[in-house]
Amino acid sequence: MIELDNKKYFTVKEVAEKLNVTIGRIAQLRRSGKLKSIKVSERKYLISEEAIKQYILFAAYWLF
Repeated sequence: MIELDNKKYFTVKEVAEKLNVTIGRIAQLRRSGKLKSIKVSERKYLISEEAIKQYILFAAYWLF
């Protein structure tokens, strides 16, 4: 976890562990725009805590 401007950001690996999915699934969600991320280098992305919460709410909405 990285904290910038009082916001928490997580790596793709950390998010995959938190959501109990594969790194590949996080990459799919990121590319499709369902999970917003920030590109910090050629192969590294960070995902904010807020983006994770938004995705969880979005996913839960479609369950019902």
